[in-house]
Amino acid sequence: MEHRELVWAALLAALMVVATPSHAGVQVGVQRCPSMEDIGGKGEEFTQPLLEAEGEWRAAPLAKGARGRVVSFVNALAIGEGDEVRLQKCVYKLDVSGELDVLYEPVSKDRAVRLPSGPTSWTQTSFAGLTVFVCEAAKPERCVFAPAARPRSD
Repeated sequence: MEHRELVWAALLAALMVVATPSHAGVQVGVQRCPSMEDIGGKGEEFTQPLLEAEGEWRAAPLAKGARGRVVSFVNALAIGEGDEVRLQKCVYKLDVSGELDVLYEPVSKDRAVRLPSGPTSWTQTSFAGLTVFVCEAAKPERCVFAPAARPRSD
């Protein structure tokens, strides 16, 4: 990463640190869409552990007719459900045809996340009665979020 990108990522991380309940004593890592370099030529074989959290990023099987190597980042998508936001995927364009979806797969299967406040690459829109959050950025690493802290049920 360039120095400027590291500074940007550190600033966003500082703004987004989300702590779990105090009795847990652990911080949940800020996440970002995987870089195009991380995906490389792995295509639908791509997996990568989440940052400082249990779970992984995992490429979905390619749609019929989709093929090629990742050449650009399209966007990240999250869906609003009630008062929660659930991250779904990061989308990348392939050089031959189609797109590669990289799914957010936390171990808990709970995709509830917190998006950064203030000026960010995330925008909110409505589509087919759903609240949709879209992150469009020149680099996927700019699409950051944090897993939502959940109280433990003891």
